[in-house]
Amino acid sequence: MRARKPFWLWVWMMYTMVGAGMLSACIPSMEQADPVIVLDPVTGGSGTSVAVSGSGFPAETQVSVRLGPPSVGASPLSYGDATTDAYGRFALSFTMPAQWPDGTPITETDLVVVALNEDASTKATTPFGYAPSVPDVSTSAASPVEAHRPAILAWHREGGTSGSCRDVAVYESGYVEIASCKEAVPLERRLLSEDTRKRLNDWTEVYQSFQVEQTKGTGVNRVLTRTTFVGNGLREVSEIELQMIQTLLETLVSSQ
Repeated sequence: MRARKPFWLWVWMMYTMVGAGMLSACIPSMEQADPVIVLDPVTGGSGTSVAVSGSGFPAETQVSVRLGPPSVGASPLSYGDATTDAYGRFALSFTMPAQWPDGTPITETDLVVVALNEDASTKATTPFGYAPSVPDVSTSAASPVEAHRPAILAWHREGGTSGSCRDVAVYESGYVEIASCKEAVPLERRLLSEDTRKRLNDWTEVYQSFQVEQTKGTGVNRVLTRTTFVGNGLREVSEIELQMIQTLLETLVSSQ
């Protein structure tokens, strides 16, 4: 006849079985969460420092951060790398670029930031609001067609104690070329901002063509300026309006 197990042993066995059942029931809720990344800030332009924090990635693995338009996806270039900790978390920062890897300016306003591990088996994506740079003083070479078009606004200035000599040519498209009239070589090429181009186009529609030559000072202080404007309007430019045009030209030269 077999000996019966003590009552306390039956209690211990039932407790163990119940505990095991509860543990197995909890296992699904302990599965790894989906990967996610958070940006700070979530908007900005080129030069903006963006902090990226992520979680839900495999533990102790390399993660890279990439960038791209939503319709295209992330570019192959990594803008930052980090190694996750034992809990699959990471943190890094990168500087928002002004151009894509092929040198094309970033003009999109909606981008995506993507973080992924080495084999791209785990990744997280989040949007970023991008503010493209305004091409106010960006260097821009003239096209062969543009270079042979007559300037709608030209300015020549020479003299003064520095003995400098500058020629400024502004084209209808907003392309500007600043050159040294002594050496006859371009010093800088620019593209006016959209607001300045609009103001220039408004002038051509309102004012008549004119050429004004002015001399100020004497001796070594003598400065000669000559302003040539090609307009399509009927209105004759006033002294105040002429000063506005010359101020724009002086600003272009002084910032060169």
